[in-house]
Order: sequence, then structure tokens, then C-alpha cells
Amino acid sequence: MTKEYIAGGYTLSGRQLSNYQSASFGAPIFYAAKDSQKYNKLIQMEKYIFMQKLEADNYYQSALITLASEKFLKNQ
Repeated sequence: MTKEYIAGGYTLSGRQLSNYQSASFGAPIFYAAKDSQKYNKLIQMEKYIFMQKLEADNYYQSALITLASEKFLKNQ
């Protein structure tokens, strides 16, 4: 893996649109990667998402974090 983080947006061709990390992208990817040992580094990099306070003014992001954490913990 060459990237250090998942950015806040990409074009359909994969070009990065922003330089900030987005939990809206990271939470679902974290959940999808949890079942494969080869994605351990990605899981370690993205788990910060679940250690932060949910944003009251960002409903979409907060909903994705909540759903991913609920599914992740349910399957433990």
C-alpha cells in the first residue's frame, strides 16, 4: 500500500480530489477490510475513525461511522 490515508474524495478514474481524510470513506472501507489479514495495515490506519466524537452537523458521515461500528462489533 503506497497511500498513507484515504482521502475525502476521488474521481471515477481514481484521481484524488482532496487532501483531507474522510470518515465517510474510511468507515465502510474499514468494515470491508476487517475480514482479511492482508488489510491489517489499512485497519490500523483507519481505526482512528471510531475514537473520535461523532459530528452533529455531518449526518452522513456520522451515520456511516455508526453503521460500520455496529456491524463490526456485532460480528466480533
